[in-house]
Amino acid sequence: MIKCKPMAPHSVASPTAITQFLNLSLDSVAAKLLVLIPKMPLALEPPRLISMEVTRNGSADSHYRILANRQVKYITIKAGALDAASLDDMDLDFQNVLPPLPYQEDNTWKLACITRNPFSGRLEAALSSAALPGVKTIWHPQMINHLDIERTEYLALLTQECKWKADSGPERMIAKMARFYWEVQYMEAETRMYQVLEGRGIAPKFLGHVHDIKYY
Repeated sequence: MIKCKPMAPHSVASPTAITQFLNLSLDSVAAKLLVLIPKMPLALEPPRLISMEVTRNGSADSHYRILANRQVKYITIKAGALDAASLDDMDLDFQNVLPPLPYQEDNTWKLACITRNPFSGRLEAALSSAALPGVKTIWHPQMINHLDIERTEYLALLTQECKWKADSGPERMIAKMARFYWEVQYMEAETRMYQVLEGRGIAPKFLGHVHDIKYY
């Protein structure tokens, strides 16, 4: 007679032990995935030109505002640095006309001054993080980022009809904004005027101060 050797009873793990084992296994897999699959950087929009004041023959300074990574960069091309053909190309191809600038890598600079080296003939860029001119009469508590409003109609060089991007309501608003430093004086005078007229019922309601760089 052949006898079968009795088998050892199976050990059954408790639900708690199984849960802990699964957690450890998942944590281990996740750790390996973090090592093997590096975090991908977020895609950034390419810089784009949003304003310009240009002397087409290059006999005077030309000024540009560039939006890069939700930051506004001011670029001044000194007189004589670019010829007329290159200035014409700035509208659609400014990144290939100008020397390489750290639009995405460095968010601290505000102004780039472009000159041409008289010895090498190459374009050079001097970056500055100094404070830029801005309206000093900040009396309303509401500060409005220019990226939070959307133009619905062009009215004048510094004036546009707009709406809140996050609001689909029909409310009509008028925004005025200086593009470059010599226009700040006009915004300063008008802002003071609205401060004087506030609450008298004889002027449009002042909704707040629009900014692209925080000067205050």
